[in-house]
Amino acid sequence: MKSLPDVVWLSFFPEQRSRIRQNKRRKVQDNQRELQQTPSNDVCHLDSIEDKILKRILSFLNTTEVMYVAKYVCKRWYILCKSPIQIDAHAWCQGSLSMQAAQRFLRNFNPTYVDHFKFSHATLGEAEALNSVVGDARPLSIDFNCTEGLLDDHIDVISRISSKVRYLTLAFCGKVTPAAMRQMLLKSVEIQTVVLNDSQVDGSVTNALSKSKQLKSVNLSNCQDIDDKDVQELLQSSTIALTHLNLSLCKISDLCLTCLGNPDNIGTRLSLATLELQGCRALTDVGVRSIAHCSHLRGLDLSWCHNITDASVAEIAKNCTELQTLTLLGCVKISNPGLEAIASNNACLRSLKISDCVLISDEGLMCVANKCKQLQEIHMSRCVLATEAAISGIIDGCSRLSCFEVYGCHNLSLTFLKTKSKLVKNFGFDGNFTHVSP
Repeated sequence: MKSLPDVVWLSFFPEQRSRIRQNKRRKVQDNQRELQQTPSNDVCHLDSIEDKILKRILSFLNTTEVMYVAKYVCKRWYILCKSPIQIDAHAWCQGSLSMQAAQRFLRNFNPTYVDHFKFSHATLGEAEALNSVVGDARPLSIDFNCTEGLLDDHIDVISRISSKVRYLTLAFCGKVTPAAMRQMLLKSVEIQTVVLNDSQVDGSVTNALSKSKQLKSVNLSNCQDIDDKDVQELLQSSTIALTHLNLSLCKISDLCLTCLGNPDNIGTRLSLATLELQGCRALTDVGVRSIAHCSHLRGLDLSWCHNITDASVAEIAKNCTELQTLTLLGCVKISNPGLEAIASNNACLRSLKISDCVLISDEGLMCVANKCKQLQEIHMSRCVLATEAAISGIIDGCSRLSCFEVYGCHNLSLTFLKTKSKLVKNFGFDGNFTHVSP
């Protein structure tokens, strides 16, 4: 005999039906009682979170998730998502910002309260579309990294809303002229971080940067139109105190760094924390010695500066005792005395990259192993004089080591490398890169 469905069965027994209802009601009451007895500190309800904090949480979602998912959770979320604090144009305009995409944007969002506009890797159409999207916003961050079709007309639109901008990226924007860039920077009175690498930057742009009172970080890598005089004007500015400067691959010489030795330039000397000079091949010991005056320097990149020697590196190591990251890739004239000076004076060093420094041998490496106990990362690929004794000494002496690269070190046997790879989380060697799960 087939059993009857529950609905039909309960219809014949009303007392059974009422008993089931009572059990359900009792469970609900028990759950409510448990919630009331639970300390309020252990329970966090979204309704108790302020709008500002909740908008910050929602900003970690990408624009598509905000448009099609988050805004339909409840009425409050719908209102918050209509006025987001971060917009990724590449996500909602499907790569191309046209008038049609701008209209679709305005149907979903109110740009007035947007703090972060991201147009990286998008293709811009007419300036009117961009003008519609930004509206009357006063963003804190604007990102045009690798944006195709970015012209002076678009920069003029952004200049209108840039008075509150603190972070600006115009990287790989080769069609924007220095004149338009300068006008925008002059209007960005609160700018703190500027990324202009691989763009048209000349003396007029660096002059505008030198007048920014709150400027902290500048990236001018691979800007081929700036010279020593332009960099000196930036470093000697009395209105700014730079903490980060990237001049990698720029055509500069020793002259641009000598101003760091000027006693009147005390502001930059005390504030500069990170300096990147990768690929500045015209630099020699004469200019690099001036870096030693930046006593609070924590990060320095001198990769592929072939003309620097142990003398300038040792002077920097003795005066910049707070160094945590040092990159000397391809500095072929650096040898054991320079490395020993680094290890002896920088006990807090955490990252050391000396790949292709072919004159470094076990003597300098053992000094690193004995004195740099905080070291977490070391790259020494193609240090052809290194032996197994030095590798063992570094692994044993630097207990916090998590990344070790020894590609091209031909004095190391494969059996030895495989054995040591088990002791380091990320251990790279020829034919293998071992990642040990934590």
